[in-house]
Amino acid sequence: IFTFVFPARSIEQALEQLRLGLIAAGLLAIALALTTARVVARGILRPVDSGSAAAARIAAGDLSARVPAGGADEFAHFAAQFNRMADALASTVARLEAAQDQNRRFVSDVSHELRTPLTALVAEASVIEAGLDALGPDSRRAAELLVADVRRLRTLVEDLMELSRFDARAEQADLHPTDLGEAIRSIVSAR
Repeated sequence: IFTFVFPARSIEQALEQLRLGLIAAGLLAIALALTTARVVARGILRPVDSGSAAAARIAAGDLSARVPAGGADEFAHFAAQFNRMADALASTVARLEAAQDQNRRFVSDVSHELRTPLTALVAEASVIEAGLDALGPDSRRAAELLVADVRRLRTLVEDLMELSRFDARAEQADLHPTDLGEAIRSIVSAR
């Protein structure tokens, strides 16, 4: 039996270098894999980001926002459906705005048309009110109700005119508390 003895120092150094090389290669492979995964994920999620951006623009009021559509995958189908929905929403909003403008014009026209005959009614009710003392009890009650109803009608037409001005944004609302119980009591006593 022969036994050879030699220093193992060079083998240990070689193994240490191999170990360091493997650690560096592993770290480099992990970094390369993460970078590649990030690039691929961005490519896959880019259409989703554009859909989210378009939805945020629509939520902020920009109804012209659309999602770029192309290809034959699921996202292209989603983009086409999203764009159809956005078109339908824009169309509905345009119709609602047109209807709102038409309603504003109607309220304005009605309130202006009611104002002239109402002025005559108020003048006539004032004449009747001035002569209440000369009327009999039954006629007097009817005349009082007529005068009260003409006043209420005048208030309603004035409110309608004010509403018309608010719709045209010519004035700002001046809100004040109202005693609902008193309003109900006055209506009941008038009837």
